Amino acid sequence: MKILCSSLVLLLSFASGQTTPPEPSPAELFHIVRTRLIAEMNRQGRFTCVQNINRQIYSPGYRQSEGCSAVLSDRARRKHDLPMLSSERLRLEVALADNREIHSWPGAAEFNEDEIRRLTNSGPLGAGDFATFIPGIFGGSATVRFESHRTVDGRTLFVYSFDVPESASNYHIATAGGGLITAYEGSFSLDPQTNDLVQLTVRTAQLPEATTACQSISDIQYGRIDIHGKGVLIPRETGLRVIYRSGAEAIGVTSYSGCQEYSGKSTLRFDLTKANSADLLSPHPAVVSSSGNLLPGGLSFACRIVTPIDSETTFVGRCATAAKESSRLAAHIFVDIWSVL
Repeated sequence: MKILCSSLVLLLSFASGQTTPPEPSPAELFHIVRTRLIAEMNRQGRFTCVQNINRQIYSPGYRQSEGCSAVLSDRARRKHDLPMLSSERLRLEVALADNREIHSWPGAAEFNEDEIRRLTNSGPLGAGDFATFIPGIFGGSATVRFESHRTVDGRTLFVYSFDVPESASNYHIATAGGGLITAYEGSFSLDPQTNDLVQLTVRTAQLPEATTACQSISDIQYGRIDIHGKGVLIPRETGLRVIYRSGAEAIGVTSYSGCQEYSGKSTLRFDLTKANSADLLSPHPAVVSSSGNLLPGGLSFACRIVTPIDSETTFVGRCATAAKESSRLAAHIFVDIWSVL
């Protein structure tokens, strides 16, 4: 009888050791995730990812706008999609350095955000998925409230709402007349099994007339990837919707791939002439032709594009080849494609 009792005690002890740990409270989970994310942001490494962006512009319809209140109210009641006017695809490279996002063309030797914004200003281009929203919301500037539990793909998520006033906001909006800061609010979902951020929705307050828009809405899905043995939290996909005062809407869906850590690199060269060395310091730096010669920046010449361009698949930022007629001169260019339906 003693042996039987001892066996029963051991069996109960083994079973109790296999039970699932108790689920944390909403406040405990938020504190755990907040501590983890802020620590990761403070020691964030330098890495780059390729951004694949699909953008569409939608017609406002036939009714003239009566202001943002009417536009947003009509949108909330609308039961059909607006007609699409145009679409485009972009491919950029985004780098995170010192908790700031900067952009370039894929494979470019340097980051040139002025050029990027000039060639992509036909629709919204968002930033902040990596470096702005997480410290702004989890760093203490937001008022956070637990809302509910939600089941997604068989796992239970904790859903919270948040609000960030303009006085504490780090949400910058670029306009033709300069930048401005807006208040924002939204919601996010946390996974109690992984203690991680899963999804984030950010809605701006009603925007001033200088932006020509009423509101911007971002929906970000997060996930972790391995970079040099570290699980790095990155946006898997981001949807950015801008609602304009005219009633028109622009939607951009961004996915990320090819993420890798980078470091600075210096190159010492002795094969440049004095003239070519001076050209590298000019406001329009030289580029290298397919024959290996340096072409001065700002050079204009008639040419034909050799690389086939398909408006259904080609994206802005793709490197193409152009050749000067009746010459061996050829250079790589970046394609700017805008598909009009």
